[in-house]
Formats: sequence, C-alpha cells, structure tokens
Amino acid sequence: MSVNIYLTEVVRNAEGFKSVPHEDGSGDKMTIHGMNVFRQHGRLYVMHGDRDPISEVLKEFVDEISYHEWIPRVAPRESGIYKCGSAEGELIPDNAGGKEPKYRMSFRAKTMEDIWELVRLIKIGGIRPIQSYEGPQGSKSAKELAEEVVRLENENSRLKERLVDLDKLSEINLNLQRLHAMLLISRRPLCQRTKVLTAISDVLYPRDK
Repeated sequence: MSVNIYLTEVVRNAEGFKSVPHEDGSGDKMTIHGMNVFRQHGRLYVMHGDRDPISEVLKEFVDEISYHEWIPRVAPRESGIYKCGSAEGELIPDNAGGKEPKYRMSFRAKTMEDIWELVRLIKIGGIRPIQSYEGPQGSKSAKELAEEVVRLENENSRLKERLVDLDKLSEINLNLQRLHAMLLISRRPLCQRTKVLTAISDVLYPRDK
C-alpha cells in the first residue's frame, strides 16, 4: 500500500517548513513539523498512513492525494474507472507477483475521506465503474477497417452507375413525352395513334395491376 500527499509549493513558506542541503550535495533534506518532505517529478509530497487523517498543519497545502492498494479478489469486481466525490481512479486485476488473486486500486483525490468511501464501496460491491474495461470492444481491427473501405468504395461505384442509369431513363422518359404530344396532334389514322398512345402511356404512367 502507498499513500502520498502532494503539496503545493506554497508549503515552503509555511511555519515549520525546513530545508537543509545534504552534505553530499544531492539535494535538500526537507521537513515540516518533523515530517519528511520528498520531491518526485518536480512535486513535493509526504508519505502518509492509509487510515490516518491528514494533519491540520498540512490541510491547506494539499494539492492531491495518491492512493495505491492491493486487495484480495474475494468476490468479482468490475475492472474500470471508478469515481466517488473527488476520488477517481482504476481498479484492475493484478496479483503483484504473488499467487493469490488480487485487485490493484490506484486512485487520486483531494481528501482522504473520499478515498476511504470509494474503497469501502468497492469492497462491499456498492458501486460500479463510470467507465468499464469489460464491455464489448466497439472499435474495428485494421483488417476490418480495410474491408469496410473496400465495401464503401464498391457501394459508391454502384451508386454512380445507378445515377447514370437514372439520367438515361430521364432522357428516354422525356423523349416518350415528346412523342406522346406529337401523336396527339398527328393526322395519322385514329386506330394507329390510339395503339401507340396506349403503349406510351403504359410506359409513362404505369398502373398497378
């Protein structure tokens, strides 16, 4: 288990903060009211007990709390991102090199109370992740994406062919309409005109049978 309380740089100006250079020149030994202060990735922090309340002398300087713990996998828990109050982080199966099945919890929060509540809810099974790692995977593989591209290209080609066919049909339809109009005023025998007009009408204005 690991609990670190990250502090703002303002803590350097706090009463009780001390910084003394190491004799070997490797850096400074920092303390605040007797508690060792460390630096990691440019951030100041103190190590903390998992069940201890944060000291009053530190509360106003708390920037973030990190919490890491392994718990026995007594009952199945859904892996994913969990959130409760200011506490948020992930729970995943991780045996930490041992034989006993375990879950690893890695959370960050503004208060220890939020972390305690989130851990409690996970242990009793009273909360679900806001983002689950166990849902069906929605994305496609590279092969599936390539096949989808080919399918869409083929569909696009078919649609273009249909558009060409529609243009041809529109032209034929227009010519038939013109022929229909010409026959109406033609001086050909009525029987001939009627037969042709009926055939054209069946094409232009099909009726449901």
